[in-house]
Amino acid sequence: MAKWLSNKTVPHFVSWMSSDDKFFVIGEIGDRVSGVGLLHRSGEINLLYLAPGAQRQGLGTAIHLALEEKARAWELRELKLDSTALACPFYERLGYQSAGAARPRFGVLQSYPYRKVLQPSVRR
Repeated sequence: MAKWLSNKTVPHFVSWMSSDDKFFVIGEIGDRVSGVGLLHRSGEINLLYLAPGAQRQGLGTAIHLALEEKARAWELRELKLDSTALACPFYERLGYQSAGAARPRFGVLQSYPYRKVLQPSVRR
């Protein structure tokens, strides 16, 4: 786990939040930070995490919607991400499709690549 958590530090989060190539979303339930999402300008979702107990309340979907809206504003054609086994059904409900076989990540988990083709925004 130390390998996986090694870049999840306060200085890294601050740099991610201030980068022009990244879009960072914080989700709250009440007055508590309960989720985060991070989109890179390349179209890769680098983070979409919820606090324990924050699942199945719509927060993950709301964070993803904000990331997807930014991707469209950046005129990206697709989103990519690596999912854990437990999160695969969530991403599939959001329209993601498998993009290959699972592969080991950080020596502690299997990573499942996914992609979603974005429909262009309707402009009026």
